[in-house]
Amino acid sequence: MSLSILLSAFALGLVLASSPGPVQAVLLAESARGGRRRGFAAMLGANATFAALLVALAGGLALVAPTGAAARFIRLGGGIFLLLLAADTWRGATRRQADVARHGLAPGPRGVLAVLLNPGAWIFLGTTAAALMADALRRGGRGFAFLTAAAMTAGIAVIDGAFVLLASEGRTRLGALGGARLAYVLAAALALFGIVFIASAALG
Repeated sequence: MSLSILLSAFALGLVLASSPGPVQAVLLAESARGGRRRGFAAMLGANATFAALLVALAGGLALVAPTGAAARFIRLGGGIFLLLLAADTWRGATRRQADVARHGLAPGPRGVLAVLLNPGAWIFLGTTAAALMADALRRGGRGFAFLTAAAMTAGIAVIDGAFVLLASEGRTRLGALGGARLAYVLAAALALFGIVFIASAALG
């Protein structure tokens, strides 16, 4: 087994989670909207989904980056999902927290969809992650590949957890009015990602 592979996997997880994208926007929006509990629930959904895909790679399943119609479908589906989420976040900014908790799709499934409908995640899984897992399998066998998947998931969880804490703390410090304004900004970010995804799907 090679410690360098585990460190590389952890570092890749840190870099992946640090890169601005729809998953990060969803986590920030859910945290700003409903606090730590809602943010960590969305994080659990996103991280568990990504971890399951990494485990599939470690188990020998070949995941390739989607192309053609499949790539367009993921971009279109992701764009529509993010636009709906943006509208829901915008509306939720004016509601009381009790109303927010009862409204719409639960945060866990939102985190799941944020990964499954994220074309960037599939490209990463089909390229960088697949190459790393293949190297881990070659050097240390299947058990080591699973350990590598766990190391990458840990790196992702560290940054995602920081995002959740940052947004939920900001919500607390800003108060009701400031929290609503933060939610409006995050709703706009979700909408922007959604528009970009839909435009890229339309342009092929």
